[in-house]
Amino acid sequence: MAAVTHNNIKERRRYDRETKQEQERRRFERLELRENAYLQDEHGRRLGIVSHVSGGGLRVFLENDEQLGAFMPEQQRALTVVEENGTRTNVHVRVVYVNDYDVGLEFV
Repeated sequence: MAAVTHNNIKERRRYDRETKQEQERRRFERLELRENAYLQDEHGRRLGIVSHVSGGGLRVFLENDEQLGAFMPEQQRALTVVEENGTRTNVHVRVVYVNDYDVGLEFV
């Protein structure tokens, strides 16, 4: 798997499987991040690039194939979002979905 950057995330979005009906059922608007932010596990390992955030959760593009096994649907995790300016935000999430290259996480 190629390294994930904010530049190549836009190319991957064309493969999204989300239907218009699924988008309309959202309670919160998705906000695309303009600055680099990444997700880190409880051991300080970088998992992927945070591409979207909403009042309900996060969408994360995984760094490589090995991270796919780190996320199982319905699993709850304590993770950290690290922003480009060094700000760190601890989040408790539930895994909603896992695709070939991204995961959806809901805040709990």
